[in-house]
Amino acid sequence: MEEQSPLEKFYKGEDDTPYYAALGRFVTYYAAAEAAVHMLARKLSGLSDQKARVMISGLRLGDVQSKVKALMKISSPGTATQTTIEQCLTQLDVIATNRDKLVHRIVSVKGETLNVTNIFTAKSLLTHEEESFTIHDINCMQGDCMIIYARLERVRLPSLKKGDSAEFD
Repeated sequence: MEEQSPLEKFYKGEDDTPYYAALGRFVTYYAAAEAAVHMLARKLSGLSDQKARVMISGLRLGDVQSKVKALMKISSPGTATQTTIEQCLTQLDVIATNRDKLVHRIVSVKGETLNVTNIFTAKSLLTHEEESFTIHDINCMQGDCMIIYARLERVRLPSLKKGDSAEFD
């Protein structure tokens, strides 16, 4: 009998379609939430869109979030608006941590979960990390991304009425 590679041992051949479909949808909505942060940063900058794009494009999400926070301090958007933005950025940080695990580590379906590990890239087998996500967990993060997108769009474009700002409503 031929010996299996570490990856062949890791993947058990279970029906993984619903899990990867949920993951794909989540990543798509995460990108929309990330784009909303970029669009808000450009708006808060007070620069023309063209100039703001030069200043902000290519930055990592964490750097753009720092710019938004700094711009809020000097533009005084109002307490309710500031609270909305801060809540969205805080939740997006939590989601980003999990998203990074799901897209930068080995993922496999085991039972009712997507299991994520860095066992093949950890500095030591003793310190490797493993985490499990259910489809429900992934759908919740997707839902949060939809809400973050809609809330930040309403901050960016206050004249929009509920239901007008996002394709996700």
